[in-house]
Amino acid sequence: MTNPEITAHLAEIQTMEATAFRVGQVGRQLLEKHPALASARLTASTYGDSGSLQLDDPTSGAVEMDKWAALLGIELSRRLKPRTTEEYPQWVGSAHYSGQVKVDGVDVGLRGVRLLTQEQWDAAQAAETAPAGGDAA
Repeated sequence: MTNPEITAHLAEIQTMEATAFRVGQVGRQLLEKHPALASARLTASTYGDSGSLQLDDPTSGAVEMDKWAALLGIELSRRLKPRTTEEYPQWVGSAHYSGQVKVDGVDVGLRGVRLLTQEQWDAAQAAETAPAGGDAA
């Protein structure tokens, strides 16, 4: 006699295993095709039949983000955050970058943070408030 609850749980586990395998395959595929991604901090997650890979730039200057985004065809979004601690007075804020693409049914995300000097902060804020399409005549 088979317990239907155990059968249902086993089916869920099988789905999760298949998703984890697919996420791993996409990760391997990306690293083989784009060796420059090797410097990323990589995390993976699965939930039922959906999975994701997250590539984080471990440098505080988000050195690799632009390269990775170009390789994967991802348009990055930027969010500015003012400094919240006096511990590092040379940085007045940070720019947080993120973007996502779907590869063979797996969400692949990029994230990175650039620490900004006062001059960089001012330029970033000015760029956010500039009208779209350039100068108005």
